[in-house]
Amino acid sequence: MNALWKSTTGIWLLLSTATVITTWVLSKKGFDPRLATSAIVLIAAWKVRLVLLHFMELRHAPLPLRLLFEAWVLLAAGVILLPYLLTPLARASPALPSAVSSRVSSSPVYTASFCMLGRESRQPVKPMLTSSA
Repeated sequence: MNALWKSTTGIWLLLSTATVITTWVLSKKGFDPRLATSAIVLIAAWKVRLVLLHFMELRHAPLPLRLLFEAWVLLAAGVILLPYLLTPLARASPALPSAVSSRVSSSPVYTASFCMLGRESRQPVKPMLTSSA
């Protein structure tokens, strides 16, 4: 396994395997959408780390630069995941007026995000921009 980590082909195989897992395994209906989406984001962060360490040679960078890079990967994944994981809590809050919550639930963006996560059956997504003829 140590030789696999040192070879460019081995890293490429790991990246390809991770892509297959996120594209064809985790995107199926057999997984909880929140769990699958979180796993996809975490795997993407791991893939970014592999690319930067092995293909951009950051593994040989000075320690402060490498720590900055590692913090950036964690921060980017956190900035994406934290709002995603906390969004249902804000949507279910009784502090939201009913007019606001009804507009949110009927918006095309909201419908599109639920369709992408597999929470609704395949419903067409309304276009966000309409042309006036």
